[in-house]
Amino acid sequence: MVAPFKSKDKVLVLDFDHTLYDTDAFVWFELRRPMIERFKLSVGIWEKSYKRASEIGYTLEQQFKELTDILGVPPCEFTEMEALGQKVDFDRYLFPDVVPFIKEAREKNYKIMILSFGAVSWQKTKIEKIGLARMADKIEYVIQNEAQEKASAIEKFAAESERGIFVDNKGSNLDGVYKALPEVETYLISRVPNDEIFKGNNHKVYKEYVEARRKKESQALSVHRRCHTLEEIIL
Repeated sequence: MVAPFKSKDKVLVLDFDHTLYDTDAFVWFELRRPMIERFKLSVGIWEKSYKRASEIGYTLEQQFKELTDILGVPPCEFTEMEALGQKVDFDRYLFPDVVPFIKEAREKNYKIMILSFGAVSWQKTKIEKIGLARMADKIEYVIQNEAQEKASAIEKFAAESERGIFVDNKGSNLDGVYKALPEVETYLISRVPNDEIFKGNNHKVYKEYVEARRKKESQALSVHRRCHTLEEIIL
């Protein structure tokens, strides 16, 4: 239970996927490639099913449902999908600057909240497997209306705090927080190298940045500080 904030408290709010967690690498190595190879799926079919499942709240069960809907028949027995899930390695994809950054924030007396969008069971597994749950004061799971719910969660968490910082890779989420809480410092983080964002289906981008190729949703309407690493954030 997080204690009520005093007027001099400082808060740091961190988005999870693509900010703390290398979700693109995770998807590529743990989901996309194994499913395509094992179930003989085309790249297009897999990507369409993954995108649909992610928009609802990704789980293996949801992607299985989407594949069945697209193909007209199940791609396999669901037990085979579950068996594949048992082999998923969740704990190799934390960005290397995360732990040092959180430790520094702790030393500077920040209270820390992690915001995660998606199906709670799936997101909770990722966060707990990499040990982030014990490093934060609060974990908040957002399942719909992402920008609005993140702004609401931050408002409750950072009520009357002396300083608030919010880091996210989606401009729409930062815009929502900026509109509701203009006193919060907002950082738009991009883990994709600048020269790789707009290269379309360049093989390197296609392979390494599966989700980051859809960068238009991250375009911000408001002005936010930009960074590529957590080390660039001023605590």
